[in-house]
Amino acid sequence: MIKNRYTTSAMLLFILFLSGCAEQEMDSPIHGDSFTIEVSDGGFLSADAGVTTRAVEDGFKTVFTSGDRLGLIVTDGGSQLVIDNKAFTFDGTKWTDAGGSQNITYDASYRYLVYYPYSETMNGKKTEDEIKNAFTPKADQRNYADYTASDLMIGTGGMFNTAGNILRMELKHVRTMLILAPKYTYEWKGQTYNWVPDNFSDGGLVIGDNVYVPWQSGTNETRLLLSASELSSGSIRYFYTQGGQKKTGTAVISGGQQGKYQWIVPETSVYTLAPGAVYYADGTLLPSAAGYTGSTPIGIVYSTDVSRISTAAKQALKEKGVDTPHGLVMALTNASDGCRWGEYGKDENSGGADGEPFKENTGTLQKQYNNIDGYGETHWIIDTYKNSGNALKDTYTAFYHASRYGTAESSTGKYAAPSNSTGWFIPSMGQWWDILSNLGNVNLDEHKADTNKDNVSISGAASTAVANMNRYLEKISGATPFSTDTYFWSSSEYYGYYACYVRFYGGGNLYLYWYGKNYAPRVRCSYAF
Repeated sequence: MIKNRYTTSAMLLFILFLSGCAEQEMDSPIHGDSFTIEVSDGGFLSADAGVTTRAVEDGFKTVFTSGDRLGLIVTDGGSQLVIDNKAFTFDGTKWTDAGGSQNITYDASYRYLVYYPYSETMNGKKTEDEIKNAFTPKADQRNYADYTASDLMIGTGGMFNTAGNILRMELKHVRTMLILAPKYTYEWKGQTYNWVPDNFSDGGLVIGDNVYVPWQSGTNETRLLLSASELSSGSIRYFYTQGGQKKTGTAVISGGQQGKYQWIVPETSVYTLAPGAVYYADGTLLPSAAGYTGSTPIGIVYSTDVSRISTAAKQALKEKGVDTPHGLVMALTNASDGCRWGEYGKDENSGGADGEPFKENTGTLQKQYNNIDGYGETHWIIDTYKNSGNALKDTYTAFYHASRYGTAESSTGKYAAPSNSTGWFIPSMGQWWDILSNLGNVNLDEHKADTNKDNVSISGAASTAVANMNRYLEKISGATPFSTDTYFWSSSEYYGYYACYVRFYGGGNLYLYWYGKNYAPRVRCSYAF
């Protein structure tokens, strides 16, 4: 199948091979030297009269992938078929036929036509118009296969380079495209960013009495391909879902034009910070969909509820000049892939003052949710044991790795925490709840007030959380995705022998539990800003 995306035009080189089988031999062979063909996609262009050059709008280009098929039709000067709808399959590098034994040679007196996608129903067709009339776009294009099957492209003639024996052919999109998508807009350092929100889905268009279902791309907009004749100037209806709310409306469009697209933008909203935004090293906060490339990503925002930032963290921010906190960020990679939490059997700070870290153990689900002091707990351990020989490194190893995350010494210097943040710390159990709820889309509400249980196993929630969190991580180069059958420490202590952790069980269950301090779950850090 093909992948449409914003990109500069890519030239795809393919050598055409013709089977040497007897039944495929031709009475009028093609004479001349063997040649190669370079195919490029002209892309869809804007139907907006004000957009006149590709420097302004580069269009939707096509990138072929392994398994795609093209058709080749060659006719002579008398319009007789020399090659009748021969299929060629792309293997990721070149285009070949099933036999692949004899080179097709170029003859300047013949007419060459290449089209995509290949169809046996084009047998006997000789002209561009015959192919156009034989292809009918599907009304339901929600599946990618049906969308690509509707994306007819044709190239004819071409320019032959005698020095290189290369026939250059540009495929042109035959359909007209309608793009339905609401947009977010945000201005940062004098530049405006626009993108389609992640919570947009289930788009559809009603043209006359016909309902059309478009395909939704990886950049979230929905695209519908139509024959130009199906689209007249006037008003059409649309519907979609955003943030769980169904919305409808009308839009005025111009008539269909071959190879051109029109945007239907129901609404444009100014972006406000939300979980899922990427925190960049230069302080930029934008979703991946905004396409910002001006700095290195260092984390993902998982909470913008400042009430989930502890008093100790807020004080640390205040000392750095941040009077109004904004939220919490999760690291893109692990600080450790397995290490102990602390001294097995020791109840940390049991003799301390009320309100200090670890004075009260995190012994119920309610206390898990309410414990949001990852910053205070992490720094209490570091400050207490950093001058006790190798205790921090060898015994309180999770905190040791957290103290080194974002530094050159741990080879994670590119993830250095911003100067106007708390710096990296191990998230408390309550902050893990926020990660699981806001990025993992797991509903933990029924457990927040539970004073009877000290742990919970939620069926199927591990798979859900991992898949949803990875949707953010997989868009960032170098980020470490989550996986099932893994464990992660929190900073929170259950009591002397155990500390609280999150387990993504391989069987699908999510565990909010406790584990022996001498075991070795992973460490994923956080900071407040």
